[in-house]
Amino acid sequence: MPEPASTVLELEEIISRYTTYFIFFDIVFFALLIAGCLSKSLAEVRSMSYNLAPPDITKNDFLLLVKNLCEEFAENYDATLRLSILENTDASFLSKNEILNLYRIVQEALTNITKHAQASEIVILTRNANGEEEKGLYIFISDDGKGFDTEKTDDKKHFGLKGMKKRADLIGAELFISSEQDYGTQIKIIKPKNVLYKHTGGYRKCLAGIKHFLLWKITQLQT
Repeated sequence: MPEPASTVLELEEIISRYTTYFIFFDIVFFALLIAGCLSKSLAEVRSMSYNLAPPDITKNDFLLLVKNLCEEFAENYDATLRLSILENTDASFLSKNEILNLYRIVQEALTNITKHAQASEIVILTRNANGEEEKGLYIFISDDGKGFDTEKTDDKKHFGLKGMKKRADLIGAELFISSEQDYGTQIKIIKPKNVLYKHTGGYRKCLAGIKHFLLWKITQLQT
């Protein structure tokens, strides 16, 4: 069992390293994890921090993040996953916040597939605009799972879908989900190149306030 002071320093380092890349929901979730898991080992806290903001996020390379995510998925799940990144696909225009949110949307989509879809094959395609389409990044995710009724997404089972839609809205992206019982699910994400965030008021102040709250909470470990 690590010493309390050592644990506090580790947690402070984790928060300092990743706060820049958290959106509001990630920070709140991390705060809840700390509040509810103080009795857990430091190794578990490190693992949770990795899941919230993987180290590769600092490279500002969305396509690399998706590749790594798919490789990790392939190592841990039986379903076949095929990733296609069309030649010359450009995601360099994405900001750090846009990269993190798009990554989270793709990650949540894969999580939902593993939990609910019972799919044997998953396909992810990324490309830029074709023809007269709006310039930007296009991401397509489809599976051959059991599907669901898109008109009935208010229950807790579909909480992840609401989070995906909220993330898309935060960065000015569009999210389309189509599904039918026994015919799988198709997700399309469009991140236009020149669309600003829809919600920016008080964002940085909120991040700073929550960070200070987290640091204050973990110092209570020393008492």
